[in-house]
Amino acid sequence: MLVLIGIYIYQFENVNVFLSERLSKELLASIGLEVVPSDVLAVKLLTPSTFLVVNIMQLYYFHSGWMKLITMP
Repeated sequence: MLVLIGIYIYQFENVNVFLSERLSKELLASIGLEVVPSDVLAVKLLTPSTFLVVNIMQLYYFHSGWMKLITMP
């Protein structure tokens, strides 16, 4: 969730300038923070969004059963 928020917020000019003054461009790029056009942004956010939804579904449907199975009586 933090990755999605971070990538989205970095697109705002004030946040971009603030972080660029304090961190190097190479570091920002290595953690996935880069300015992209809005049509590319939707595609870039698709992977972390899908990963988040799959994890939420897995925890919701399978976690309680798994914990009951491995919990010591």
